[in-house]
Amino acid sequence: MTAGAGGSPRAVLYVHSSGRRYGADRQLAQLVTGLDPARYRAVVVLPEDGPLAMELRAADVPVHVRPQLAVLRRALFTPRGLAGIARRVAADAVVLGRIIRRHGAALVHSNTSVTLGGAAAARAVGRPHVWHAREIYADFARWWPIYRRVLLTADAVPCLSEATRREFAGAAQAEVISEGIPAEALA
Repeated sequence: MTAGAGGSPRAVLYVHSSGRRYGADRQLAQLVTGLDPARYRAVVVLPEDGPLAMELRAADVPVHVRPQLAVLRRALFTPRGLAGIARRVAADAVVLGRIIRRHGAALVHSNTSVTLGGAAAARAVGRPHVWHAREIYADFARWWPIYRRVLLTADAVPCLSEATRREFAGAAQAEVISEGIPAEALA
């Protein structure tokens, strides 16, 4: 994916599971603020306002806060919780689809594998989807075969580590992309 027609930067919609400043949150900030602005521009959707949203806005990254964003949490593994997540995913397909169209996003990047709405929205508007796998699902064994199939609907599944990639049993779209946070960003 390179610059769009007329050389304008192409938008990427990043959907993330938190508005805080922990590992994956910091990685998202590094990723979106490190894009070549001549080629790409980031748009971010978070489930909450907070330190991450403030940091991104200070870097002139558009941030949309969607408190109802479909994010998979352990507490939701009940029949009622799973039904609620299904409703949120369906709503995300519509709401995030509007954001994708409004910003002209050419790609949707779900920055954690527990963020579900990006996949539904990308599919609804016909955009490629990247599902970033940062988690290990060892104690999720009962559900993992089903959830792995869900994650592998993405066009690409960048994995944080070799251990994460191995969970995808050799799937072609699962590939390790090493990350790092510069020492100055840890302050």
